[in-house]
Amino acid sequence: MTGITATRPDRRSLPPVRPAHVLVLGLAVLAVVLVLRLLVPLLEGPGRVDQIVVSNPTDYEVSVRVGEAGRDSRTPMGTVDAHEEVTVERVVDQGDAWVFTFTAQGRAAGELERTRDQLEADGWQIVIPSTVGDQLEAEGVPVPEPPPTTTG
Repeated sequence: MTGITATRPDRRSLPPVRPAHVLVLGLAVLAVVLVLRLLVPLLEGPGRVDQIVVSNPTDYEVSVRVGEAGRDSRTPMGTVDAHEEVTVERVVDQGDAWVFTFTAQGRAAGELERTRDQLEADGWQIVIPSTVGDQLEAEGVPVPEPPPTTTG
């Protein structure tokens, strides 16, 4: 026979497999698996809450931000129209103490602190306090005109 398949290396010319080599290779693979198992959770990012429902009983369109108590940073959640309710999905988990801040027409309008336990007990729903609307009204912030209704 001719060609590449005609020649096979003699088994005696191959280096012998030593148990120590197999052990070292096995330990190396195990070490890589353990390192990956430790690193993957770090790459997943923060935990999230499936959804939070925000109700706005005020006459103002209110922007809502959320953050962890004791920290200055806040993450925007969205804007809730006057007398409306919005469901915000996949909100970053703020831990045990949450702070919701409210603004309208560029003005700070108050905040609401809730513990994780309170939020869970309330079914992950918050109501913008009526004091937010009261504060805006006291500061002379005009109430927006309602959108025109269309007749069909």
